[in-house]
Amino acid sequence: HGLFVAALGSLWAGAHLILLPHFDALLALKAIEEWQATILMGVPTHHHRYLQLTPAQRGHTQSLRLVTSGSAPLSPEQFTAFEEAFGIRIVERYGMTEVGIVLSAPLHGDKLPGSVGFPLPGVQAKICNEDGHTLDRLCEGELHISSESLFAGYHNRPEATSQSVYLDQEGTRWMKTGDIAVCDSDGRYWLKGRASEMMITGGLNVYPKEVEKAIREAGRGWIDEAAVVGFPDPDWGERVEAFITTLNREAPHPEQLSELKKELSQYLAGYKIPKQFHWLTELPRNAMGKLQRFKLRERQTTKEIP
Repeated sequence: HGLFVAALGSLWAGAHLILLPHFDALLALKAIEEWQATILMGVPTHHHRYLQLTPAQRGHTQSLRLVTSGSAPLSPEQFTAFEEAFGIRIVERYGMTEVGIVLSAPLHGDKLPGSVGFPLPGVQAKICNEDGHTLDRLCEGELHISSESLFAGYHNRPEATSQSVYLDQEGTRWMKTGDIAVCDSDGRYWLKGRASEMMITGGLNVYPKEVEKAIREAGRGWIDEAAVVGFPDPDWGERVEAFITTLNREAPHPEQLSELKKELSQYLAGYKIPKQFHWLTELPRNAMGKLQRFKLRERQTTKEIP
């Protein structure tokens, strides 16, 4: 996205592109104000950090006409909070390096929190089960994409290409994205999580995104971020565990956790509620702001909350 959309898109349009040495929320907003920038592209981590600034620090960003978010799911809470703070609704999109940007909320029209919108012109999308059969709307399954922007294949990795790309009966090339999604009755797409991140506990499927959303809602007021992963368990197959950060950057009190678990029972079935909570000062992310769940699975020295 940063190269093909932001950089090359700016060059193609003859627009100015503001480059900063590294991401810093305060510097970015100051640059927007100074240059009267009209477009702000980012990932949920960026938008989250803008919201952590005080109203005075946010400065004047009325020049913005478009703010986008991609790369990872943007929570409905962040969507709403951003609109309240900056007066603009974020346009969520969906894409992959292998296909480019293929789904997007409308630039003009309803932008629903949590939805990545509709297929862009020239893009076909469908939801399929594990056998590759197309599912009806409102059914959860893997998102498959067909587009002229679909890549030729992984360099020197024919096996990986054949596992992801296939031809249908009409000879159309499709890609299995590995993302679990739902298409609603209006044709909007909603992401549920990565198939590879799904946990199976006691024979039942658990998607991290659903549990993380519930944790944030149940812990509103003191939980900042949440990440859920599965760990091998001899009894359950996998056990659900959660890593949380707090707004005050301090470890929560045991009574807060007790109240959290009680609240979670109103949002989630019992098997989805994490068996253990861990506190971190921050969640591990890569340079793009994507959560690195594998680092959470590797952690041996986290602060367990009793």
